[in-house]
Amino acid sequence: MIAPALILAAAGVFALLGTGHLVLLYTTSLLHPSDEAVRKQLDEATVPLSDATTMRRLWVGFNASHAVGAILFGGVFGYLALVRIEFLLGSPFLLVLGAIYIAAMLTLSGRYWFRTPSTGIAAAGCLYLAGIVTSTLG
Repeated sequence: MIAPALILAAAGVFALLGTGHLVLLYTTSLLHPSDEAVRKQLDEATVPLSDATTMRRLWVGFNASHAVGAILFGGVFGYLALVRIEFLLGSPFLLVLGAIYIAAMLTLSGRYWFRTPSTGIAAAGCLYLAGIVTSTLG
């Protein structure tokens, strides 16, 4: 059956994107402002909601949690594709939830991010949908 392989590949793309995001966030300056003055402002600026953190800390936290979400999606759907494919394909709730997550991430990437994540998410979405369609055809 090709459906599990397609869904596993989609999950793998998300796990890879999330892992790459974490690595870039914590080991390089590629996801941080290149302008020193902007970095300094982010280190000093707070938000009206709470002065217990800074914009820089929020930036890192949002990026990290975003990456962990992609890794979690990849892990859960990858596991289901490998070990519990009948359960996954028999659950309209999970299939729709997965599609909504991918659509939301694609929308966000198209609006706020850059080409690499958008391309990866679009490819994962095609793989995921192909897996679902393939499973319904036979």
